[in-house]
Amino acid sequence: MATVQLGDNEYLWILDNTTGKISNLEGPTLFVKEPHQVIVPNPRTGKEIQPKLTIRTEDWVLVDNPFNVEKGTYDMGSRKS
Repeated sequence: MATVQLGDNEYLWILDNTTGKISNLEGPTLFVKEPHQVIVPNPRTGKEIQPKLTIRTEDWVLVDNPFNVEKGTYDMGSRKS
């Protein structure tokens, strides 16, 4: 069994191979990985532990809806050219 320590601004995704469910674990915590669990790495970076995105007071963020009304599809993961 492996032990993973997560800091205040870190998280990771865990796949449970017995149920097929993926869960999110946020720090700060000490996590002991069971044999039936797999830590899912980020497909872009290959890293298992991810940094949290922190939005501070008086900051703002614009979240785009991934549904394309004209095409009737979801554009998740697509890039604007």
